[in-house]
Amino acid sequence: MGAETSHANGTMPHIASPIPIRTKVSDKWSGIAELIRTDSPMAKGLEDMLAKVDLEGLRSIASGLRDGRNCTISEKYTCGAYNLVFEIIFDDGVSWIARLRSASPMQVVSQEFVFESPSYKQHIMESEVATMRYVRQHTTIPVPEIYAFDTTSANPAKLPYILMECIRGWRTPPRLQELPDDALRKILNQLADVLLQMSMLQFPQIGYLHCDVDGQYRVRAMLDRKGKHVGPYSSAVEYYRWRADQPLNRSNDSVVDLQEALFHAYLYRLALPFLMDGVKPNGPFPLAHNDLGVHNALFDEKWNLVGVIDWSGACVVPWESFAQFPGGVMMGPHLRHEFSEQFYKYSCYKQRIFLECVRQHEEKSEIESSISVYSMLGTPITEVAQCVELYDFGHLRRKYRRKLCALLFGPDMDVEALKKSVFKSEVFAGVKNNKNGHGRKSCALENGDDILPETME
Repeated sequence: MGAETSHANGTMPHIASPIPIRTKVSDKWSGIAELIRTDSPMAKGLEDMLAKVDLEGLRSIASGLRDGRNCTISEKYTCGAYNLVFEIIFDDGVSWIARLRSASPMQVVSQEFVFESPSYKQHIMESEVATMRYVRQHTTIPVPEIYAFDTTSANPAKLPYILMECIRGWRTPPRLQELPDDALRKILNQLADVLLQMSMLQFPQIGYLHCDVDGQYRVRAMLDRKGKHVGPYSSAVEYYRWRADQPLNRSNDSVVDLQEALFHAYLYRLALPFLMDGVKPNGPFPLAHNDLGVHNALFDEKWNLVGVIDWSGACVVPWESFAQFPGGVMMGPHLRHEFSEQFYKYSCYKQRIFLECVRQHEEKSEIESSISVYSMLGTPITEVAQCVELYDFGHLRRKYRRKLCALLFGPDMDVEALKKSVFKSEVFAGVKNNKNGHGRKSCALENGDDILPETME
């Protein structure tokens, strides 16, 4: 899809902007220095984006949307895994946010290189825009207004972009224990409200939300990173079967990577029976942000929620995948031994507060629902769903593999010992010769041993 920046007759629409802000939100941005490692592949990808982007072209796009009003692009920027974010400052004090996405087919996702087809990138951006607009229209969740977007690089900025409302706010400290208790409770109460409002946005199928040419919002097929259409799915069973195969779809041809992928797929297949008889397995299904947390929430000086950002992974999912604690609150008991006792106790404290907030919101809600998100949060089945969903995050993969093994086999399971044992089996031994494990016959047959019983000789 091309740029959504003009009417059919080619004239630029006038965009009504929010109340001007007094200071630049970009003043505290520090670019690639915000990354944990500035010499990482992710940093290199962002540097390539900086070399490609045409900031003067971006400025001209923004200026044209406001009848030629003069504007400048901030020298400072912030960044994400595959996004650059600049502030656009107009001469009347109004600011917009420009978020530019990488157009490279090789993308660093969670510290590993993966291939992302152009069709996948466009599909994700189109769905992100549709989701943000839908949520703005149907909830009171503060979502930035989108003014224009282009999912291709065929524009003056030379990269895919979204121009959106600039929300003046800031994130919580990385360590929530630095906050006063009343501030913590206020923040978690507002995130609980966001989760429950999202639970009311339900659809008959699982997939990405899109806005069709007739202006209607519909769930359409998902695309995997290679551009293959999958879904939309009409049942949770279909969706989780597809999810269970994702490790193999994502793996490369190296033996080490393929062994890792096969082991994850093996665990996910073992988890499938627990996910096949969940809550409303045939729908309707809720729309999930999929990365809701304090890291994607902006607050004012009184800790009022003023913005929920980063909707790029949002999609309609089964209830078990939806009912998850937000980031900053999500650690459960199955990984407690990997953290200090103090950290674990504080995490449990945050979860108790969040659960109580969700329960209170459900009790006060005027909208009747047959689904209680409160009753699902933190249950073993939703924890299993979380482990399956988080495969795409490479830096979390082994951690949540350990968690899944604890859920499936008990807390005393040695995951590495299990993995070694599994790969000694004849079924998995063929991985070195064939991706599907069909490359080698059993030892007795391959060696030509005489295996007929004496009675048949």
